[in-house]
Amino acid sequence: MKGIVHYVSGLAAASFVPGVVQAGAAGRPGLFLLGGIAALLPDTLDFKVRRLLTAADVEIRPDPLDPDPAVVADGLAAVINRVWDSGRTLSVRLHTITTGARKWRPYEVFFDVPRRMVKVSVCAESPGEPERSAERAVNCPLRIDYEARLNVNILDGPLLEIVQQEKAVLPRFLPWHRGWTHSLVFSVFLGLVFGVLWSAPAGFVAGLGHASHVLLDQAGGLGCALWSPFSKRRIPGRQWLRSSDAFANFWLVWAALVLLFANLQRALPGMEPVLPGLRTLAWMLAPYPVLLLSRGFRQMTGRRPNGSV
Repeated sequence: MKGIVHYVSGLAAASFVPGVVQAGAAGRPGLFLLGGIAALLPDTLDFKVRRLLTAADVEIRPDPLDPDPAVVADGLAAVINRVWDSGRTLSVRLHTITTGARKWRPYEVFFDVPRRMVKVSVCAESPGEPERSAERAVNCPLRIDYEARLNVNILDGPLLEIVQQEKAVLPRFLPWHRGWTHSLVFSVFLGLVFGVLWSAPAGFVAGLGHASHVLLDQAGGLGCALWSPFSKRRIPGRQWLRSSDAFANFWLVWAALVLLFANLQRALPGMEPVLPGLRTLAWMLAPYPVLLLSRGFRQMTGRRPNGSV
């Protein structure tokens, strides 16, 4: 989900720890801020550190003047076949087609699992221009754990890790993302560090804030390596929400704020508890019908947002 969702959820998680609300009311908001920062930490480490340190074994660069989809299809099929034949894991960068300053020509990569094919389609650049496409067969079974279709349309393009798994070859999307930084084991470790260096409440706040990020990400499709370093496998997400869905992001921020407000009322003396029990849950779920309607509208019109949590 978006950063604002994780930050507010970290604040809400912090409000469950005894003494945090009282410290904030007394002018010491440090523990609240720690919860929000801990919730931002997983994506900060991935996008600001791990992404920059991860290099590709193979670079596939379409010609911006003559973007031939066969170049991408041939290159990707060759990498998949090499992984199948050798058993070695390889990473491949699918570079974008740059047409100007901050302008890219989109293309789509589709892994046709039943047919064991890789299909690449380059979008038309002007009205009336036909879409260009090419497909290549691979000599092994394919397996998908995220999306069979990838849109390559912005910045430097996605990185895929091609790996043998369960008697097939799996193209893993963004291998530098959702690894040990998104582990519940790391949540515990972070909590212990802050518990020793700061205080026991700080340890609980840091651990809960980080865990709130991990659990929210599991609502999407990409999933997280929940038990890293004991297992590096990403546990598939529930595919309930998408990070690009504006209504989903709004609803999660709303729900976190309702929880935060309810905890403030419960913890501070003299405040009337206007959101007790089931009423709190009702307020949290109030915008959810709008989310369902927007999802139904997208399904009826064939529209779906790019990306997932």
